[in-house]
Amino acid sequence: MDRRLFRSIPLLETVAIAAALAYATALYLANLLAWPGNVSVREWWGSELAIRYCAGFVRRGILGQLSWQMSGWFGHQSSYALALSLAMAAAVLLVGLWLAWHLVRRCGWRLGLLILAAPAGWPVLMVHGGATFRKDPLQILLGVLLLWLWRGRVRDSSPGQDPAAWLLLAVVQIIAVFNHEPFALLILPTLAIVVHWQSRDWRRALLAISPGLLAFLLVIWRKGTATQVACLRADLQRLGLLAPTEMPGSSITELARSRPSYPTWDLDLSQLGWSVFHLLAMSLVVVLAYGLLLRLSQPSNAVQPVFGMACSLWAIQLGVAMPLFVTTVDYGRMMAMTFCSGLAYLLLFRTPDPAAIATVVPRSDRLRPAAWLALLELWLLPSHCCTYSVKQIIAFMPYAAASQWKALLLDWLAVVPSPLPR
Repeated sequence: MDRRLFRSIPLLETVAIAAALAYATALYLANLLAWPGNVSVREWWGSELAIRYCAGFVRRGILGQLSWQMSGWFGHQSSYALALSLAMAAAVLLVGLWLAWHLVRRCGWRLGLLILAAPAGWPVLMVHGGATFRKDPLQILLGVLLLWLWRGRVRDSSPGQDPAAWLLLAVVQIIAVFNHEPFALLILPTLAIVVHWQSRDWRRALLAISPGLLAFLLVIWRKGTATQVACLRADLQRLGLLAPTEMPGSSITELARSRPSYPTWDLDLSQLGWSVFHLLAMSLVVVLAYGLLLRLSQPSNAVQPVFGMACSLWAIQLGVAMPLFVTTVDYGRMMAMTFCSGLAYLLLFRTPDPAAIATVVPRSDRLRPAAWLALLELWLLPSHCCTYSVKQIIAFMPYAAASQWKALLLDWLAVVPSPLPR
């Protein structure tokens, strides 16, 4: 009985991978096919990309300002927000390819793709236009660049020994925070964890992330004013990105507010309950993925509490990010950014032991963590917003994937002319 059960685990993993990636890919294609109708300055993702420095420095404006200047050189100023949205969608694919390459090399194709398909990470960036066309994937790539800089140049030097490398580390942090300030709480802590765990020196860790922290304090202080909102509105209307009677989207108008528009504590008890459930379920997914990667980084004959280490890593990341989670209703995409940065740390800084792969096999006394991860992927849908109803958060993944592909096929057939005479 046990042998038959554990022989079925590879099949379970394969089904979970196919179902999860099919569902995410279908929704990603649906988002692309709906472009540019689902990218508007009236929405969160469009308004974030349209923010720029038309009335002085303001948070989240550096990407819009740079793209504004570049598009001005080519005479296409009215479409810069749309061009940026496509660039962010391309960044989603870059994040997925980078993770897939390293995960498959580290874990083999089945376990690597199983972790890639985890509903708390990369698939979240594909399933909703509010994530696909936002700055989240670019922020993840900037976080990976920080870790790569630390590993390649900064780790074995001081600011005085290699000032150029430390300066580049600081510039990337500042750009990332000016692009979207939650970077300081979601991804920057991963760099601090890397520095501390390798040097065992909190002072060096704080020195490494101090430029990003200072930039974060600056953007919180200069969050925006009503005058800047009015300037942005007039600017967008002049470019034809906003109708004369409309107001800019939430991300722009919120610059002048002192309180978030949709804090978690404003939810009703039903929504709040499912949000807590979502956080716990996705945290289990993260710990399983971290634990599997950590196990492959240990000697094959070592017995270490790798899942305790995984819990510690996620607890640190989650603890720093929690203020954002409780002040917004779409912390699912923030969890995805945090989780992907943690995966990048484990992939870049944990040396794999090929012999350890053979140790992550079914045991007669327990079901291996990979099987639990596969079961969760079959049951949990990735979500960028975690205040939905039970039907939207909990669903059977293969059915969801099939329904999404069916909708795409029917939409395609509706626009393709029939070759047969009517």
